[in-house]
Amino acid sequence: MITRATWVIAKKELLETIRDHRTLLSMILIPVVFYPAMIFLMTQVATVQMARMEQESGTLGFVEAQAPSILLKTFDHTERVEIHELGTPHTRKDLAKGTLDVLVQVSDDFTAQWEELGTGEVTLLFDETSERSRILVDRLAGKLNDLKEDKLQQRLKELQVSTEAIVPVKWELENIAPPARMGGYLLGKILPLFLILAIVLGAFYPAVDLTAGEKERGTLQSLLTAPVSVNDIIAGKFIAVAAITLLAGAINLGSISLFFGQTAILGEMPMGIHLELNSHMVVLLSCSIVALALFFSALLMTVAVLARSFKEAQAYLTPVYLACLIPAMMAQLPGMELSTWSAWVPGMNLTLGIQSILLESFRPTELLIAIGSTLLYTAIILRIASGLFRREAVMLGEMSGLHALASSHPSDQSLKTPSFGETLSLYGVVFILVLYGGSFFQSLSLGVGILLTPFVLVLGTTWLWSHFRFWDFRRTFLWFEPKGLSWVSAVMLGLGSWALVLPLVAWMNDTFLPMPEEMIEKAQELLSMDRPMWEIIAIDLGITFGAGFCEEFLFRGAILSGARKSMPTWVAVLVTALLFAVLHLSIHRLAGTFLLGIVAGCIAVWSGSIFPAMLYHTTHNALVLSMGKVSPDSSEDVFPVWALALGATVSVIGGWLLYQSYVRSTQESGKEAPLV
Repeated sequence: MITRATWVIAKKELLETIRDHRTLLSMILIPVVFYPAMIFLMTQVATVQMARMEQESGTLGFVEAQAPSILLKTFDHTERVEIHELGTPHTRKDLAKGTLDVLVQVSDDFTAQWEELGTGEVTLLFDETSERSRILVDRLAGKLNDLKEDKLQQRLKELQVSTEAIVPVKWELENIAPPARMGGYLLGKILPLFLILAIVLGAFYPAVDLTAGEKERGTLQSLLTAPVSVNDIIAGKFIAVAAITLLAGAINLGSISLFFGQTAILGEMPMGIHLELNSHMVVLLSCSIVALALFFSALLMTVAVLARSFKEAQAYLTPVYLACLIPAMMAQLPGMELSTWSAWVPGMNLTLGIQSILLESFRPTELLIAIGSTLLYTAIILRIASGLFRREAVMLGEMSGLHALASSHPSDQSLKTPSFGETLSLYGVVFILVLYGGSFFQSLSLGVGILLTPFVLVLGTTWLWSHFRFWDFRRTFLWFEPKGLSWVSAVMLGLGSWALVLPLVAWMNDTFLPMPEEMIEKAQELLSMDRPMWEIIAIDLGITFGAGFCEEFLFRGAILSGARKSMPTWVAVLVTALLFAVLHLSIHRLAGTFLLGIVAGCIAVWSGSIFPAMLYHTTHNALVLSMGKVSPDSSEDVFPVWALALGATVSVIGGWLLYQSYVRSTQESGKEAPLV
């Protein structure tokens, strides 16, 4: 609930930020002056440069013995061309040196073919990295085309053949998109990226100043001693940052819109294109921009509070700033459009949403999901920020960065279990080793690589890391006896969850991410029995026991333990599953692997042990591998309806038994059993 104290804090933060001349400089002076000046200057310089280069003469080289008079005469009448007749054919070096701009090579029988009804061959060699070379070759190509058309008309006249006789088909292109839609298309290509740049830059400085800046000045600690709740402080600061971000975004957008609207400066838009926004488009765009501003404000403020000083916060936010641009740039790729799945991708969803609004091609349900999911992510980030603001070590600057994500309870240190920051460092090392070391092992032998990667690179690295960091082994890796029917439930889930995972992967590949033929061939090669028996056994062991034991040791052991110390258990399960999916280095299997990681995480949490998760993972992989060997070329036969129904039923029963066992064991200990 937003209280009076919240508004008082928000007003205080807004006034202090606006009074700072650096804020006015970054928010107003830069967008109002810098953007138009930059675009205008670049346009003028480009125009002058192109005009200057068009006036320059280019050097054209002919091999003297290959210079037909008709071509010499044609090119001699071309403006701004200096013809050099060369006595040696070794003239490519002149192109590379820049002493020639274009070199003409002519076939030996060119003159004979020209006089008869043949085709004389001409090759124009040029350097595409040279502007002058490109300009000259375009000019010469136009002259050659005119020469060809004139000779063609002459031959047709001599043969008494009409032009229509050699043109069996005539076609033309007609663009049915109205000018307003073309304007929306062009605006949709540049406006969303500009908006995200403006919003992130607008949130950057106030997010740092109101968190790390105040921490460095010592005013944040004073604010925490005031008779107001932490929620009021967070809400007040968030409102201030979001308001400044929206103002910065509006000023940036207004500056760009006013500049492009000045046709007196830029001239009329080409092809009759014009930009037009109606009232409902303005409302939808405003909602999208507000959602983006809230999301990025929350994200940058939460990251900035981890820093001790203004300088440290800038170091933390720079990679975050770059990461925020990635989904916006991905949305510019060909074929990307707002859909049910992309509406859940933060940053990309509203970038595509703004494009669809400008094109008036949006679907209300998907746009609503995009805006709603962005607000949901904002709420989750603010919940994390609330936890950070309640940690004394973070607010006093005693801890920063990834270490600040660890639990603030002193007793946690005595448990010798890893923090989330430590496990993220471990994950980064394992990721690099798997990416490069796994490829090296597999280049030696596919079977050896698949077997060594999990046991040596994943398991070995995790064990050594925990040993030298002195982690408590049993607590870190959930090395406990499972509860209740965990073993039975794990087997049932392993035998049945394929009915959820494999159809999801197949649907994603058919709908959004078609799998290249090369990847399909590699998968079939992996399942092939046409290899030595020892290698088949090594591959099968690596995929089943290697992945099932070693990957669970890392993810549902170390990483899940570290994540649960700094976030709710259900969030820790999702984060661990996402990291698990990314490690498999396949966007085509990302959704299925993510789902597999969620199930394994729930098994580890509900059973209180890593062993059932290992059994589940091994069973699932063994079953999927067997199914692939039975029918490696046909996906339709693998998913009959009766098998899907049976697998889903077994999976649901296994999950229900596991959760019921968890509830009973929790109630026996006198605690309430949450879902996760």
